[in-house]
Amino acid sequence: MKGLFLLFTLSLSLSGNSFAYEDSECIVTRAAFDIGSGTTKMKVAKVDQCEQKIIEMLLEKEAKVPYKEELKQSEDNLIEKHVLNRGVDALLSMKTEAQAFSPSLYIGVATSAFRTANNGELAKKIIEEKTGIKIKVIDQVTEAQIGFAAASDLVEAPLDKIVVWDIGGGSMQMSTLTESKELEIYNGKVASVSFKNHIIENVQFKSLTETQTPNPMSSADYNLARRDAFAIAALTTSRKLRDKILKEDSVIIGIGGVHFYSIASNVSTNSYYTKDQVNNKIAENLGKTDLEIGGEYAATDLSNLVLVKGFMDALQIESVHVGNINLATGLLLAPKFAE
Repeated sequence: MKGLFLLFTLSLSLSGNSFAYEDSECIVTRAAFDIGSGTTKMKVAKVDQCEQKIIEMLLEKEAKVPYKEELKQSEDNLIEKHVLNRGVDALLSMKTEAQAFSPSLYIGVATSAFRTANNGELAKKIIEEKTGIKIKVIDQVTEAQIGFAAASDLVEAPLDKIVVWDIGGGSMQMSTLTESKELEIYNGKVASVSFKNHIIENVQFKSLTETQTPNPMSSADYNLARRDAFAIAALTTSRKLRDKILKEDSVIIGIGGVHFYSIASNVSTNSYYTKDQVNNKIAENLGKTDLEIGGEYAATDLSNLVLVKGFMDALQIESVHVGNINLATGLLLAPKFAE
C-alpha cells in the first residue's frame, strides 16, 4: 500500500532487504482486531510483508460490544465486568474461526472507550490474558495514522489529494497530507454514540438512565441536532483541513462502520454516497421507532445520518467514497502499530 511506504516506512525491520525475501518468506497470514467503542471487528488475511499489501482477505467478522454505551451508564466511569466478558466472548469466538487459517500473528488495538475509562488499561490486560491476543490502547493520532494508511489506495487518487474521515463510537478523526508531507489530523470527541447521547440529553432533554435511543426523532429534533453537528464541525476543524476539503480535486474517503454500514449501505448501492442521499434517508426515518428503522444499530442509524449531514454541510462535502475498511485493515499491513 503506497500510503504506508510514503508516510511511515513502517519500521518493519526490512531495512533495505525488502526484495531479498523469497516469496514463501514474504507471504504471511495475520489476524487483526479493531476493538472499537461500539463494535469489535476482525480481519484475517494473507499479507505480502515485503510489498506491504493484502494478497487475499480470508475472513471478516464483527460483533456489537457497546463499551462506550455501557461506560456512560457506569457511575465510576468503568468498563464493567459484564460488558468486558461480552467483549472477551466475542474475541474468543472470532479467534476460534480465525484459527482455521493458522495466522502467525494475532494483534489488536482498542480505541476511545478504553482511552477514557478509568480502568481501560486493566480491561485491556484482562482481554489479553483471556484471549491470547496482543492488544494496544492507541491514542487518536495513531488511530488517524492507521486509518489513513488503510484507506490510501481505496481510490485512484494521489495521497496528497485524499482526506480520510473515520467515525467511531466514541471519537472521530480526519486526516490528510499537508504540502510538507505531514499528516494534518483532526481529533474529534463527538462520534456515533456520543452524538446519539447528545441528542437524547441536550435536544430532547431526556435522561440517559431511562432512555437509550433518540427515536422516534421529530423534525424539530432533527433541525436542532443538525445545527449542533454543523457548529461542531465549523468550530473544531482546522482552517488547513477545511481548505483542503474545499479543493476541487480532493477526494473524501469514509472508513469504519458508521460510513460503510450505517450510512452507505442504507443510502447507496455505489462505492460512495452523496449529501442528497443522506438528506433523503433522514427524511424517510424521521418519526420512526427503532423497530421501524430496523437492525441491531437502529438507535444510532438516524443520529449518525444527522451527524454526517451536519459535517457535510459545514465543510461543504458533496460526496464520500467508502470501503469496508477499519483499523484492522491497517494493522494487517502494519502490525508495529499494535506494539
